[in-house]
Order: sequence, then structure tokens, then C-alpha cells
Amino acid sequence: MTSVHSALGRNSLALVLILSMAKPSAAQDERPIIERYSFNAQYRGGVKKGFSDIGNGSVAFHPLAENEFRVRLKGSVRHPENREIYSLELSMWFRLEGATVVVVREDNQYNERAKEYRDRVEKVVPFLYLVKFFPVPASGQEPTRRFRYRDREFIIRYVRTPKHFEATVYEKDSVVAKFFILQSPREAPLVFEKFRIPAEADLMLSFVRQAS
Repeated sequence: MTSVHSALGRNSLALVLILSMAKPSAAQDERPIIERYSFNAQYRGGVKKGFSDIGNGSVAFHPLAENEFRVRLKGSVRHPENREIYSLELSMWFRLEGATVVVVREDNQYNERAKEYRDRVEKVVPFLYLVKFFPVPASGQEPTRRFRYRDREFIIRYVRTPKHFEATVYEKDSVVAKFFILQSPREAPLVFEKFRIPAEADLMLSFVRQAS
């Protein structure tokens, strides 16, 4: 059986080339892509409940030098039931070494309530960029990409639906995040309609992109 490490090795050159082609020119590095989101929540257990407009935030995508990028994430969300506020402001710099994502620097702040979700949040951050700036695999190509991040193995699986391309990030069998990508434009940077992150138990947070 082919090991994950072997698969990572085979994909490394292709991943580097894709990221290089997707990266804007140096002149564009000073103008990050900034997107604003509103937050919703859904319980997916036996009793399904939905909560709208429980928070808002923004994501800034910074292409840097070759194979390097930065993501800034800022947001505040109100728990749909106990009304407690969770707020955070993150700035993380990354470098892609083959299929390994390396944290170069980070400046992250959480309020007390949000600190308990630190690992879960920071697990998602590089994939916000990688899903946005890597083109969707073409028809006939393997619909997956594999990465190693903080000594863990992750896989992105792509599925086409009538309305979207869906890109789901997994760590083993657990969903880390799910992105709903508009089918146009087909070239990177891609456009998210929304993305979802499991929060706790049966609670799912949805981040819905606001019109510019």
C-alpha cells in the first residue's frame, strides 16, 4: 500500500508549481484580498435548529514571496444559546515546502472564551488560503490534495455539485472545514460562497461571504 508520505512526495513538485502560478505578481502583494463574512450556526443532531447573524468577521489573504503567504482572520461570535462572546484576531505567516505547510510566524489573540478553540481554529487557517488559491482539479485529475501541517496529515477532497465545487478538508476521518466554491471563475483565486467549520458536538458554524 502506498504510504501518505510517498503520496506527499509525488505531489510536492506539482503543488509548488500550482501555488507559484496562482500567486499574484509582486505588485499585487501590497493589496491583499479582503473578504467579510456573517456567521450562522446550525445544530445537526436529533433536533435541528438554526441561528442567523450571530457574529461577523473578515479574512485577508496575502500572497507573499514564492511559496509563502499570510492569512489574517478577525471575528466575534455570540454563542447561540448561552450568549457568551468569543472573539479572536489572528495573523499567521506560512511557507509551503513541497506538500508541508510550515508556520513561519504568528501573532494570534483570543479572548478567554475563545482560547479553548485555539487548536481547532488554527488548524483551519492555512486551508483558507490553499483552497482559495489552488485551482479545482480538472476533469480526469485526482480530485484530492494532501498536505502535512503541524505534524498531522490532511486531505482536501473536491466534489462538483450543480451549483458549487465543494472542497472538504479532512484530518483522518474528521471534517476540519468544508468550502462551497462558486463554479465561476474557474481560475484561482476562487470565490467562496461560504464555508463551514464544526464547532462543538452537533454545532456547525457557517461563514457566509458578504457582497463587496
